[in-house]
Amino acid sequence: MGIFRRDIAFNLLLSRFLTRSGDQAWLFALPVALLVLLPADTALVIGVFLVSKFATLLILPLLAGVVDTWPRLHTATFGTAVQAVGVLGSTGCVFALHGLGLRANSSHVLTNTPVFFAVVGTLVAFSVLSALGSDLMKIAIGNDWIPALIPPSDLARVNRGY
Repeated sequence: MGIFRRDIAFNLLLSRFLTRSGDQAWLFALPVALLVLLPADTALVIGVFLVSKFATLLILPLLAGVVDTWPRLHTATFGTAVQAVGVLGSTGCVFALHGLGLRANSSHVLTNTPVFFAVVGTLVAFSVLSALGSDLMKIAIGNDWIPALIPPSDLARVNRGY
């Protein structure tokens, strides 16, 4: 593998490591933030996570079928934008829940209000967007760019991470 190719492979691996680590950190941080705000409502937190995952599983094949007809750079750009909107919107919803007065030591009177359920529903929608954007990036980068930039004889080494 030449120096130029080795640099490309290293940069791709580093980029994938950083983005996938960020995706996994976000998947961990959101439920933890909700558990801090709603420690007595673990069933609700688990429900938000499960509904988000189930919706993502239903929507992703439909969306992937559409973006498969696009150039990969457009798919990557779209995936990044969708993920950014999802993360920013989820963060806004967590701050909105915090603004409703939900604290670890408060009575959870506000958890039965329409505003609370609207914010939680919006949080689920943004969580789904974040996951869809992340999955679109996996499709655009991992499935196409790595095989296109790395010679076939070196793909096994790149997949092992050197």
